[in-house]
Amino acid sequence: ILVTMELPMHWQIFAIALLTIGTSEGLAWFFLYRKEDYKDAKESLEYSANKLAKDQDDLMEGIGRKKQQTIEKEQKAVKAKYDAFMVKTAFGGMIVAVLFAFVMYQLRASYAGVVAAKLPFVPLSFVQYLTHGGLEGEDMSECGFIFVYILCSAMLRPNLRKLMGQDLCRAATALRSGAAPGFTS
Repeated sequence: ILVTMELPMHWQIFAIALLTIGTSEGLAWFFLYRKEDYKDAKESLEYSANKLAKDQDDLMEGIGRKKQQTIEKEQKAVKAKYDAFMVKTAFGGMIVAVLFAFVMYQLRASYAGVVAAKLPFVPLSFVQYLTHGGLEGEDMSECGFIFVYILCSAMLRPNLRKLMGQDLCRAATALRSGAAPGFTS
């Protein structure tokens, strides 16, 4: 694919990661994000999560017991909406995973034994398999294609999703991480 181009190794890996992520997010948009039921579910979840966050802020200021019971009901409703939303987005995650696995399989052979980067330190032993994977030799500060590709993908995917407007609002993201105040599973 891009392997035959005369680009430096790091630009080849960056371009491959960008192409892979762009393709997977484009497919996810085509099959999922552009659909009205997805848009409605996302909008409903974000509205409910923002309302819950506002109500929880009010609760922190000392509003009564009845309001606390209302917030507990809202928490259950938002959790149900969040779970339903995650089921809808699972298909997009499968598209990304399949494309990622295909690209890794195809390019692993092309970059076998090629040093893509050199770290200024020796990584921890449990990370060395990932950083030094596919390379021969004893210098554990050398990185193979896989490690650099994963780093590029981890950096590019969230930024592309944010650029496409597919990220959830902060209140809904807090639900995902479990960091919302008072939110219990």
